[in-house]
Amino acid sequence: MLKVTSEKYLEIRSRFFATYIRDKIGNNRMSGDDWKVIKKAGQDSHHGDALTDATLYKLKLRKDITTYRALYVISPEQVLDHREFARNVCS
Repeated sequence: MLKVTSEKYLEIRSRFFATYIRDKIGNNRMSGDDWKVIKKAGQDSHHGDALTDATLYKLKLRKDITTYRALYVISPEQVLDHREFARNVCS
């Protein structure tokens, strides 16, 4: 099931990435925006959502593709391409 992607949900997903960078990669790799989003988005970002997270990159709300790859092993573009392929095959 695909979730409706709202602005609030995208903020939550961005917090997920910022928290991952802080906890797994290291504070020295965090941007000022990462610190801001952690404070703003609250605690609702503890699980992965590869499709919505790929949307963050498509909309240019996040630029750190290496973090996405560290989390999901593939690029955001590959996830979005796969979604498009699945949509065409299943319709």
